[in-house]
Amino acid sequence: MKSHLMCLALIAVAWGLAPVASVGALWAEPPVSKEPSASASDGSSSADTAAESDSILDRLYPNGMGWKRTPQPLSHWVTQLGSDRYAARKLARTKLLAAGADAVPLLMKHFAGSNLEARKSTIELLGMLVQLDTPWSESSAMGALSDLADNQHGIVAQLAVSTRRAAVDARSGAALKSLVLDGAVVGYRESAIGSRTKTRLVLQVGAPFHGGEEGLRWLAWVRGIEVLDVQDLNLNVAMMKHIVGMPDCQTLKLIDCEISDDAFKQLDFMRPMSSLDLRYKKLNEEQFALLGRLPLRESLVLMGTGGGDAERETLERALPGVKVAVRNGGFLGVSCSSSSLDACTVNEVVLDSGADLAGVQKYDVIVRINDQKISRFDDLLEEIGKHHVGDEVKIKLLRSGVPVNCTATLQKLKN
Repeated sequence: MKSHLMCLALIAVAWGLAPVASVGALWAEPPVSKEPSASASDGSSSADTAAESDSILDRLYPNGMGWKRTPQPLSHWVTQLGSDRYAARKLARTKLLAAGADAVPLLMKHFAGSNLEARKSTIELLGMLVQLDTPWSESSAMGALSDLADNQHGIVAQLAVSTRRAAVDARSGAALKSLVLDGAVVGYRESAIGSRTKTRLVLQVGAPFHGGEEGLRWLAWVRGIEVLDVQDLNLNVAMMKHIVGMPDCQTLKLIDCEISDDAFKQLDFMRPMSSLDLRYKKLNEEQFALLGRLPLRESLVLMGTGGGDAERETLERALPGVKVAVRNGGFLGVSCSSSSLDACTVNEVVLDSGADLAGVQKYDVIVRINDQKISRFDDLLEEIGKHHVGDEVKIKLLRSGVPVNCTATLQKLKN
């Protein structure tokens, strides 16, 4: 008995292992900083001693479990995900996570033939690998996770779906954080829809944005934001590709941007959405034709793009059911509500707008623009839409029933 204990002690010394309280600790990988002694006390070589210790550990742990000196292939660690030993499963997860994208094909290859424990571990690993991706170095982990979520059944499908949802949410949070650090703004905005307003979550990427093309790649991961507002940027082909590819975007606003002809063609790849608002970009005949092919459902608003009634009528025929507005680009700077059938009552004046500088106040009732009678807010929009930026318009209004006349210089419409 004593000789057996001495033999085990010598083996432990040869492996560079500290004394352990239980045999279960022997499966851990030996520290690489310590070398085996040149020979054992009985005169055998270090190779013989290592072989003997390997033999003992082989008998104790027939599945290997990663203690061997020779690095195990990734396929070995995939099979260990279904081990009945917790330590083996934990070590396998660590090894596969460290392997990154290289582990994904093997995880999927062994998935069908693995037990439930291994399948759960595979799904959890894929979720972790997804969160290690970036938009410019994306692995196949998300595709694999989506495949399992869409094609598996029962508890496995439920786990895959919930893991995918958590991964998507984590990606979206990381994307928004990066965009904001680069100068984008996220917030709620009241958007005017005729005489109605609707509060929506908006991502605005404007002149303060300094992320460039690489920063805009994060748009592919943003979820839950329906309005993308891009202003005052010089957009190239790559940047436009990222803009039109934002997944949940339903309203795209391109305001006063320099867009090259090749970049403009990226709108042809736009996913179906509700509205496009394009302002202060002069369009040619080919670009007007492209707009008529867009998968829009509700509205197309063009301001300061050139064109007139002929272009509007052509677009209306090309986009049945879509409300098309072609305006010259002048902006007065008021929003109004129709309190009766024959009144356009101002409920907001935009600070430093043409209306504000002309002295228009909240609760004023606009009755005429130049010689055109105004009864509703839609009348006002139509009349102002006939004018260009820099045009002057004469406004006749009632303030507490008293007639007031003023003149406003129209500006560009920005948010």
